Amino acid sequence: MKAADDPRIADADGLLAQRFVGRFRDHGPPAVVHPRRVAARLAESWDEAEGALDASLVVAALLHDLVEDTPVTLGEVGARFGDDVRALVDWVTKRGGESKAAYLGRLGGAPAAARRLKVCDRIDNLRDVVQTPGTERARRYLGETTAHVVPLATDLPERVGRKLTQAVEDVRRFVEGAPRELEPVAPGSRIEAAIARADGLFLGEVARPASPRAPAARTLAIGDPQAPAPRFFAILDRQGLLGDDGWLRPDVALVSLGDHFDFPNAPLEAQRRDGCRILGWLAAHAPEQAPILLGNHDLARVTELCGVDDQTFACANALGRLIYALEHAIGAGRATEQLTRRFASSFPAIATPELAARDYASHGAVQRELVVSLLLGGRTRLGLAAALRGVPLLCVHAGLTARELDLLGAPAEPVGLAVALDRQLAQAVDRVRSAWEDGARPPLELSPLHVAGRAGAEGGGAFYHRPAFPSSGPTWNPARPRRFDPRTLPRGLRQVVGHTGHSTALSRLGDWAEERSHDIVGPVRTLRVRGHEVSYALGLASIEADEAGLWMIDGTMARCSPADYELFPLDPLC
Repeated sequence: MKAADDPRIADADGLLAQRFVGRFRDHGPPAVVHPRRVAARLAESWDEAEGALDASLVVAALLHDLVEDTPVTLGEVGARFGDDVRALVDWVTKRGGESKAAYLGRLGGAPAAARRLKVCDRIDNLRDVVQTPGTERARRYLGETTAHVVPLATDLPERVGRKLTQAVEDVRRFVEGAPRELEPVAPGSRIEAAIARADGLFLGEVARPASPRAPAARTLAIGDPQAPAPRFFAILDRQGLLGDDGWLRPDVALVSLGDHFDFPNAPLEAQRRDGCRILGWLAAHAPEQAPILLGNHDLARVTELCGVDDQTFACANALGRLIYALEHAIGAGRATEQLTRRFASSFPAIATPELAARDYASHGAVQRELVVSLLLGGRTRLGLAAALRGVPLLCVHAGLTARELDLLGAPAEPVGLAVALDRQLAQAVDRVRSAWEDGARPPLELSPLHVAGRAGAEGGGAFYHRPAFPSSGPTWNPARPRRFDPRTLPRGLRQVVGHTGHSTALSRLGDWAEERSHDIVGPVRTLRVRGHEVSYALGLASIEADEAGLWMIDGTMARCSPADYELFPLDPLC
């Protein structure tokens, strides 16, 4: 039987959920989260060059804590899931009366599959300990791992050992009190000062930058600052926007075009922290100096995820990550179908497993509360009328098409559209204001302009959709569009948008793209529509008065060096 169709995977997950219901780990998370993440890490570590991933190893990863932590016995595991699973679980189970050192030492004689399972288990535990207050637990894990677990990875695939080494180094830095930054920050730099300002805001410090006394001499727009805070501030510093005090210089203005949360290749807690750092720091400035436009990742915190608490989302993230990892490691089949049905019934407020596992992976209540406070304070908006060398344009997260103009009842003119967008937002906030101020969290409702995701259906609309070559696929659903034909962009309306990086644009636009390399990050790009002709190219090209078009400024910040990231120049804001 193919691993993708093995019924034991969903059965093991169901048993795990049943036996761990109402149980929590010592440091807080629901107990079911850790085994699911370990199974996901194991699947993520697999390479097709190794051959087929054995379903028994996935099942053992899901069950690896059951014998230690519940009344389930090894005999019951063997009877229900097979002797191969029982043997793997036996290897990684600490036996009664066995010391930790003896247990870890015994694993030195385990087969490679059992040692790989233990290494993935320890990687997940190491990722947890740096999120736990205090260093006592971290010190213990660090000593155990260095002495006993690192040797277990000696003959395992290099990527497994590399993940373990990185996790060990992160814990070592945590224990030593080193700054927990994802990237180096020079002591005494403006970048360090900006991070200190951002952190101070969440510690209750009342210092704020002084409001500018005159229109900014330089105004720039930045697309989708989804990146480590040091990277974001390094980009601003390289452009000469940061002052020595860690705030924007008083003679500059910065427009942020939305999506301040969620970026790849970083621990979830670091993503959660840095998204709040960046958004909170921007919001501390006067609105005229740092206008903030919301994107779909920002809006998701107060629409589709508004009622999802941290514990629920941790469970959803772990199961979604497992499903996503299995689909890539063993392919889709009955196993992932069963798990996906379980996801839908367990987490009806979250559209798909992939959203929980990847797109919104760093969701947390702290982000939701920050967005709620900014919305209640009128500090965010959906559109901004601006200009480039005297030519009027509209700044908006993902772009407006004829559909959105009809919904807004506004002409293709930047000022009127910005007013109409912000009116929609203000009216939506007013509908929930009383409940939000009382501490309840009903979702913000912006449909049909912006349609939030719900079980089985991702969100769509003005802050989700991307330009794409025509298709009849489901993403063209007119009620919640996730793609749009560029030829539906309003003629004469020039727009500056984030949301879509270059690689994604290439995959959507097909033959309309003049540049074919997916590896380019950082530059501004231009999408022009002349009659029925569409072109997409790197650079800031002119868009004529009888054309439609987008200047696309999401430079994929998380993958881009500060030297290569381009900001979009704007005329001084009125």
